[in-house]
Amino acid sequence: MDRILSRAASRTLVVVIVTLAGLSLAQGATDTVDAGHDAGANLTAIDMDPSVAPVNTGSVVGSIETCARINENDALDADEDSVDELEIDVIIEEIPPPGAIATAFIFNFPNDPNVSVSAVDIPYADEHGWTAFDLSDAGAENDGTFSHGVVDNASPGTIGSGALARLKLATSIGAVSGVFPLTLSFVAHIDAKGAAQVPETIGNAFVAIDGPCPTVPDGDGDGVNDLDELSCGSDAFDPLSVPERLDGEFAGRDDDGDSVADEPLPHGSGSFDCDGDGFTGDAEDRVFAYLGQTDGDQRVCGLRDDGLPTAPSLGWPADLFSGGLPDSTDRLNIFDLLSFLTPVRYLGTDIGTNTADGRWDLVSGSIIFKQDINLEDFVALLSSETGNPPMFGGQRALNGPSCSASAPSI
Repeated sequence: MDRILSRAASRTLVVVIVTLAGLSLAQGATDTVDAGHDAGANLTAIDMDPSVAPVNTGSVVGSIETCARINENDALDADEDSVDELEIDVIIEEIPPPGAIATAFIFNFPNDPNVSVSAVDIPYADEHGWTAFDLSDAGAENDGTFSHGVVDNASPGTIGSGALARLKLATSIGAVSGVFPLTLSFVAHIDAKGAAQVPETIGNAFVAIDGPCPTVPDGDGDGVNDLDELSCGSDAFDPLSVPERLDGEFAGRDDDGDSVADEPLPHGSGSFDCDGDGFTGDAEDRVFAYLGQTDGDQRVCGLRDDGLPTAPSLGWPADLFSGGLPDSTDRLNIFDLLSFLTPVRYLGTDIGTNTADGRWDLVSGSIIFKQDINLEDFVALLSSETGNPPMFGGQRALNGPSCSASAPSI
């Protein structure tokens, strides 16, 4: 039997798989469709240059590149693998037991009749010994979506990592120039029990046509890095579109342009910094876990916890102290640094030593220090994105701008 079916048949069968994936995200999903992160893969992402060492294979995920350039000029130049064509991978990282019997995603690309995407190979299925039916779109799609669906009809269940699909993105005369998002949706694997499992993180990418890839993290200047915006539900090229926010002027407003106000962030966004404060959603969930708060990545300013001596912010993890002279409310200064030492000494202690001390554990884990709260947490206020957050345009936060004019308490 041919591994690639007719377009009509393949799309019908892929709909079945991605519908199962969609059910995983739906409120009230049944036990048969278990959307728990423990059962989903760590990551499904777009790699724009599979040839960069270490390379991807059907069983190994190598370097992941987030942008590549293609020139529509009938010449082999820019990042192209052949004339006016790029080969790109959709990779999956760590499918856990009991393994996968099917994989599915929808690959979204510029809706331009002169831009097409087609399948080249299914490395994961080949290298993991699947008896595979490839239900993906047959031929080149130029309507802005490409559907992938592969089923192992022998159903052995296969764990591990690798490139799910190698795709070819091609341009022809008339293709619109610019930088465009490439995104994944309805991503899942079907496990050996028949349940659809969604990945913990979804990584998207950009394609640049007849021009360079972005050279600044936040090209539209809205205080959230563009690659984060792709995975947080907003338009990376529109300064008026930001991931949905809940605090201050953003409350009750449609921030991302989807006609809905104050909705949760998209599934898979936890590994990204959706509010631009320098901390990922997963990091914010962890530091605010003592209050059971899970929407910290949709807040920067607006609330502080007066139940703790230093009244730390409930939106910006680095803002550990409110009040003082000079005023440290909604900004970082010497008081935030001193909060590791006084009035309670958190530095050099383990979580559970003091009430709500996880609020000071800004960096998870350490291969250097034995204690949970250590020098790495302190240095997070001074370095990398946590100390130079996108919301300030990469400017140093210490003795820098305020994130809002006021901060009511809870």
